[in-house]
Amino acid sequence: MTRGPGTGDAIAVTIGVPTYRRPELLAALLRALPDRIAECTHLGVDVDVEVLVVDNDAAGSAREVAASAALPVRYVVEPTPGIVAARNRLLDECADRDLLAFIDDDEVPRPGWLAELIATWRAFDADAVMGRVISVFDDDVDPWLLASGTFRRPPRPTGTVLPVAAAGNLLLDLRAVRRFGVRFDPSLGLGGGEDTLFTRELVDRGGRIVWCNESETEDLVVAARLTRAWAAQRAFSSANAGTRIAVKLTHGRMRRGVLRVRAVLGGIARIVVGAARRALGAVTSNITHHARGTRLIHRGRGTIAAAFGRRYDEYRRPSEDNTMTESASSIRVMQSLGAPRPTTNPYNKMLDEALGTTEGLEHLRFSWKTALFGRYDAFHWHWPEAKLHGSTWWKSAGKFALTTALAFRHRLSRRIAVVRTVHNLELPDDNAPRLWLLRFIDRHTDYRIVINETTPLPAGTPHSLILHGHYRDWYAVYPSAERVHGRLGSFGGIRRYKGLDGFIDAYGEAVAIEPALSLRIGGRPSTPELADDLRARTAALPGVDLHLDFLSDAELVELATSSELIVLAYRFMHNSGSVLAALSMGRPVLVPRNQANEALAREVGTEWVHMYDGDDLDAETLVSSWRAASALAGTPDLSRREWADAGRAHRDAFRAAVRVKRRGRD
Repeated sequence: MTRGPGTGDAIAVTIGVPTYRRPELLAALLRALPDRIAECTHLGVDVDVEVLVVDNDAAGSAREVAASAALPVRYVVEPTPGIVAARNRLLDECADRDLLAFIDDDEVPRPGWLAELIATWRAFDADAVMGRVISVFDDDVDPWLLASGTFRRPPRPTGTVLPVAAAGNLLLDLRAVRRFGVRFDPSLGLGGGEDTLFTRELVDRGGRIVWCNESETEDLVVAARLTRAWAAQRAFSSANAGTRIAVKLTHGRMRRGVLRVRAVLGGIARIVVGAARRALGAVTSNITHHARGTRLIHRGRGTIAAAFGRRYDEYRRPSEDNTMTESASSIRVMQSLGAPRPTTNPYNKMLDEALGTTEGLEHLRFSWKTALFGRYDAFHWHWPEAKLHGSTWWKSAGKFALTTALAFRHRLSRRIAVVRTVHNLELPDDNAPRLWLLRFIDRHTDYRIVINETTPLPAGTPHSLILHGHYRDWYAVYPSAERVHGRLGSFGGIRRYKGLDGFIDAYGEAVAIEPALSLRIGGRPSTPELADDLRARTAALPGVDLHLDFLSDAELVELATSSELIVLAYRFMHNSGSVLAALSMGRPVLVPRNQANEALAREVGTEWVHMYDGDDLDAETLVSSWRAASALAGTPDLSRREWADAGRAHRDAFRAAVRVKRRGRD
C-alpha cells in the first residue's frame, strides 16, 4: 500500500527544529537542509516542504541564524522552558500540515535523510518513521566511552516495527497524531523521556512506528560530553526516564506499587551486578567490563530513583541548577545523621541545631531516598558503621547493600564532596565485608574534620580542626543536684573497653583508705553478661549505686552534679563526649593520660582534668584526685567550644571540601 494525502494535493511536510542557545550547530543544520529538501523531488509525488525553528530561548537568540539561512525559515519563540514545550509548539504550529520531521539542532542530515523517511512512510503504511542517529565526535574519544556503549545505536532492517521511538530523527504523520490525540506530556518538565512516552502512547492507541535504516543524521558529540561523568549521568537519566514512564503508563495504585517494588529490586540487582563487573574490569584491566559495569551501576541508581518518585531533570538550565558555585552564598549538605530522637547522643543533637541555624548552609538530615538520589554539594559522614547494622540479618544485609550503593554513588560522582568527622581512630570489630566497605569509604573521603588537635592524619590530608562543642546550654535546662561529699560518678554507655572493672577494683581499695567515698555508675551495658559482671564486682563494696540502663538527660545531670569527681577510666580515649559533658556541668574529671587529654587540660585548666598513668587506675591516684576536686570552685574555660562557632566552622569546612573535590575533578 502506498500512502499519500487523501486530497491528491502535495504532501505538506514540516521540518521541525527545536533549539536552545546553540547558534553554531543550528546554522550547520540549516546549511544542509536545501540539498535534503531537493532530494524529495525524486519521490514521484509532490512534496511541499517548509522549515520551522522553535526557539526555546525567551530572548530569541536563534532569530538571526534563522533569518540569515539560505532557505526560507519560519521562526517562532516558545518561552516556556523545556523540550516538551518546544515539541508541543511544533505540533501546534503544524495544525494544517501532513507530516512533521523532527531533527535536533545538534544534528546534520546525511544525503537522502528526508526522502527516505517519506518513502518508508508511504511504503509501510506507517504513522511514524524513525531513522538512524549516528554519533560523530569533534575530539579524540576515550576508549572507555566507546566500550561503555553510551553512543551505540545499532541499525535494523528497514520496515522493522518499533514499540517506541526517539525524536532525534522522527517523521510523524500528523493526521494520525491528531486522530489518536497524543501530545508530549508537560508533566515531564525538564526531565527528558518525553519522546518515549509520546511514541508509546501512539502505539498503545493503535499507531504503527517503523524503522528506516537509510535515513541517517549525524549527531555531533561535543567535547563536554566526552567524559565518563557525562556517560554515567546519561545512564542514570535514561534509566530514570524509562522507569518513570513505565510507572506513568501503568494504571491502578496496586499495579504501580508492584512496578515500583520490581524497579527497586531490579535497580539493586543492576548495582550489584554492575559493581561486580566493574571490579572484574579493574582487576583484569578490561575496559569493556569496567565501562559496562559502571554504566550498569548508574542505570540501577536511575531506576531506583524513579521508583521512589525522584525525577532527574536532564534539560535543567544553568540558572535553574541549585548546586553550589564558587560565588554562591549557600551550600547544600547532607548529614549521615537523621532527625534526633530522645535517645540520640547530645553531640548529634547540638550539631543538628547548630548546622540548622547557620547562615549559608542548607542542612539536610539523612534519608536513604535523598542520600541515594537527591542533589547536594557534600555528604558528611560521622559513624559509617552505624548504617550497616539492622535488628535482623536481612535488615543488616539490606543496609549493607544501600550503604554500598551510597558509597559508590559518592565515589563515581564528580560533584559531591565526601566529608568525614574523625570520631574514632580505629575501625570497629566487625565482619570482613563491613570492614572492607568502611575502608572503602575512608579511602574515598575528600575532606576530614578533626575534633581535637591531636588527631593524627597523613601529611597533606585536607582537613579542618573544629573542637568538640560544650554542653552547657544543653544541660542548663535541668536542675543541678547538691554535691554529695565523697561521691564519685561515672556515666555513659558501658563497654568492655571503657575499663569500669579496673575502676571498680581501684574504688574497692580507695574506700578502705577514705571511707567517705561513694560511687554512682549510670549507663546501659552493651551485654547482659557485662551487667551481671558489674553487679558481682560491686556486690560487696560499700556505697555503690548502679543504674544499669539508659540515662535521661535529667538523670544524667542529677548523677553528674551530685558527684565531686567524674571518673572515666577508659582503656582507650581520644574523643570523649562524656568528658565534655562533665566539664560542661562544672565537674572535674579523672581520665587516662594521653595527648588528647593533656591538650584538653592545657585548654580548660589543669585543675579540671586529672590524669593517671598506665593502663589501670590505682587507689592512691583516685583518692588524691578526689581530694583536689572536692576543693575546686568555679567553672572550666570552654570558650573555644561554642556551638555557633562550630556551625560556621562546619560550613566553611564543607565549602573547602567542595573546592578540593572540584580541583581533583578538573
